[in-house]
Amino acid sequence: SSSSSSSGPLFASSQAVATIDALLTKTQIQRLPQASRSQAFSLMISLNEKCTRELVGMGERYAKHFIDAMDGEKDPRCLILCFNIIEFLGAHIGQTLPIGLVEELFDIASCYFPITFTPPKDDPAGITGEDLKTALNNAIKACDRYSKLLVEFVQERAGDGNTQTTADA
Repeated sequence: SSSSSSSGPLFASSQAVATIDALLTKTQIQRLPQASRSQAFSLMISLNEKCTRELVGMGERYAKHFIDAMDGEKDPRCLILCFNIIEFLGAHIGQTLPIGLVEELFDIASCYFPITFTPPKDDPAGITGEDLKTALNNAIKACDRYSKLLVEFVQERAGDGNTQTTADA
């Protein structure tokens, strides 16, 4: 019997750039319901893993439009995916981005600090506050150029007088 899962990829890696571009520029991701936002961010992660070289070539355009797409995200199921994408962008294109865009990527992640999420009982998503903290930490340390921003950020937060924030920082 002929199966639809052939040995080749679902589509050519050259289409990855067009797919990410369309997702980020033609779709208002933050206006979608949670499940659709989650699917959009999951697709980006999948393409990041499978077509890294092609997507790295998008550089500034990918970072800028992703920041817009993530802006205002509140759902932990989507945030954990977004932190993964920020980690990818920092690790793969952070060194070549203009400093303003590096700062925006850092800011869009660090604004969620400190993470105080407690999952509801019997949460089917299974995401914990620790999962979010780990994903956020991985995101904000993925690029050497975040280091100076991270030091300034930790100094600011440590000076705010909140014991838990200082411990988390």
